[in-house]
Amino acid sequence: MDLVINSKGLRDREYTYEKPPGTRRILCLGDSYTLGYGVSVEEAYPNVLERILNERRLLGCRWQVINAGVANTGTAHQLAYFEAEGRKYQPDLVLCCLCSANDFADNVASHLYEYRDQTLTKRDSYPTGPLRLQYMVQRIPGYQILFRRSHLATFVKYRVAEYMSQRNRAARARRPERTAAAEERADELARRLILALRDACARENTEFLLTVVPEYESCAISDRAVPLVRYTEARGVAFLDLSVRFRDRAAAGIQDFFPVDHHWNRSGHRLAAEIIYDDLAQRANADAPRARSVH
Repeated sequence: MDLVINSKGLRDREYTYEKPPGTRRILCLGDSYTLGYGVSVEEAYPNVLERILNERRLLGCRWQVINAGVANTGTAHQLAYFEAEGRKYQPDLVLCCLCSANDFADNVASHLYEYRDQTLTKRDSYPTGPLRLQYMVQRIPGYQILFRRSHLATFVKYRVAEYMSQRNRAARARRPERTAAAEERADELARRLILALRDACARENTEFLLTVVPEYESCAISDRAVPLVRYTEARGVAFLDLSVRFRDRAAAGIQDFFPVDHHWNRSGHRLAAEIIYDDLAQRANADAPRARSVH
């Protein structure tokens, strides 16, 4: 798997902020599913979607689909990214792909936003202790040259990283289970972040579309994500349900997920791109419904 990152930190080719004439842009926000973990950059659904849109000439224009997926992030990161950077690309549509397996926890762990007294507030971000140490070490003269040329140094580096990872996993295992109240606060934060991202898009005259990664075994939307979808739909958030066609293919014996880490494989990304294209084509028709609901 290649991991080519452009000058703006995206797993994609270079883009100017200014949108070329006669071009429509889609900005894809999400975590490792959007990034395309486990597949090549050309096989990730944003890139596949761009090819389909241009091959089929939807709306008779040129399309650019920007992959702004970043692994281990949640909606909090995506909202902060859109307001600071993503909006500069002048997208016509923002597609937010939520992963309910970890986005709720990632939103809380990020410390980027808090919802209190009916208000969503952005906090000042700060690096954790390990990150601060990493930044300091990487700035030691000769560090980059050493790890590019020394197999021993690289071996030691990864052994230390593995040890720290094992310590972190052990520490998490010793923590008490999250209370129902804490889970509800995380759910409420996720709902408010989705609404805030929708509103941020509206201020830029950008459409917003929410979708959710289906679960690996059932290919359904998780029980935790269903209330979020219904809540945000009731407040005008357009939602695209990927689960029906994933479930149909699973019933036909087609495997669209990697069996180990449960990310989409090549066919899963192709299927997601086809579903998104079909929805965009339907939405392009003024008489068609603007979104599909989950029930």
